Amino acid sequence: MLPSFSRKTIGMSCRWVGLLLSTGGIGVGCGGTTEVITPPPPPPTPFVLQFRADAEDAASAEALGWQAGLQDVDLTLQPEDTTKGPPRTFRGTAQGSVTLSDLAPGGYRVEAHRWLSAAERRRLAPGDDAVGFVISTVIVAAPSVTRTVSMPASRRRSLIISEWAFNVGVTAPFESYAWGGYLELYNNADTTIYLDGMVLGRGAAYQVDFPSSPCSETSRIRSDPQGVWTQGYQRFPGQGSSYPVLPGRTVVVATDAVNHGAFYPNGLDLSRADFEFDGSADVDNPAVPNMVDTGFNPDPGGHGMEFTFGAVVFLAKPFDESTVAKDRYFGGPLHPRVPAERLLDVVSIYDPFDPGFPRCPELVSGKLDRGGFQGRGANEEVEFLHSVERKPTLVVIGGQPVLQHSRSSAVDLFRGDRTVGEVPHQP
Repeated sequence: MLPSFSRKTIGMSCRWVGLLLSTGGIGVGCGGTTEVITPPPPPPTPFVLQFRADAEDAASAEALGWQAGLQDVDLTLQPEDTTKGPPRTFRGTAQGSVTLSDLAPGGYRVEAHRWLSAAERRRLAPGDDAVGFVISTVIVAAPSVTRTVSMPASRRRSLIISEWAFNVGVTAPFESYAWGGYLELYNNADTTIYLDGMVLGRGAAYQVDFPSSPCSETSRIRSDPQGVWTQGYQRFPGQGSSYPVLPGRTVVVATDAVNHGAFYPNGLDLSRADFEFDGSADVDNPAVPNMVDTGFNPDPGGHGMEFTFGAVVFLAKPFDESTVAKDRYFGGPLHPRVPAERLLDVVSIYDPFDPGFPRCPELVSGKLDRGGFQGRGANEEVEFLHSVERKPTLVVIGGQPVLQHSRSSAVDLFRGDRTVGEVPHQP
């Protein structure tokens, strides 16, 4: 049977028609017109995504036998321009690929995960705490192209920062309420952790390429892989075992542990927080333990620690300030560097307002946090009702929800409702 072809009519003599027929061409008619048949162009080759483990996490993938690709990845894909179509979901192959045959060229938001079953986690090397692989990124699709997407491992770690709630309330033009914030910690491990002596603080957060402090100069502070240069920190009280945190439990640390609803509309009642930061001018709640002021805590408001605007928040094991590196930046006082080996967790959150200058590429070194979170809105009255929270995984171990931690604030955090004392959950 002859294939179906497109047709083109031309004038041709019988002699040429016979020649065409003898050489495999197709002709119709003699002494008049002949239809010469040309095959259609082949369909474009599909766009293919290939999911592999990030290089840092290759050992986890190798233990699972997934060197060639991450098996059975769950993928959600949506055009960057959301008016061009709704999200679509796909399931990857056992070799880690997803073939997209009808995808229009352009930019797409990729959200992908592959959570490990209990049986798969048992195949990991001893001490490997990976619970899955995750990524959130943007790709540009084009026909006949294969793009490799590297997915970092999400790990349990131990005590982690699970919620940041320091959006500033607006009380009047050019006036604000900044004392109703809190941080929340979560024990993501399977053992009891003691807070005694641990350090909670704010890192230097140079996020804008200002002429007076360009990114090229602040990079030695921002991009230092050896630790976080701190702007202030306080310690948890206790001498060793006074403040246990059981697996799956949260800890709320408030700037002021009072009912803020009495001072500002939609303010939260934080009078039952687990701890409050120590300040020179705030009202003390005797029922809530105070954090210990280390003396290195520049706090012009007198309310202890606050983490408004661009923020780098760190949680660290106890360290001796007298033994760590110190430096001055931009004419300020000496600032200590919290060593990377003492850090338990670091999150970085960009300010949402347009500064009129480019943003610096990172708030801290990628060795500490692969990317800062940029999902906050710029309407302060609306944002006051929201917080930045850590995403839950689909993994539950021993009845305890496991939160996502791929060491990337951009991937691991989301903008949600304030959930004081609750395990974060996405709607």
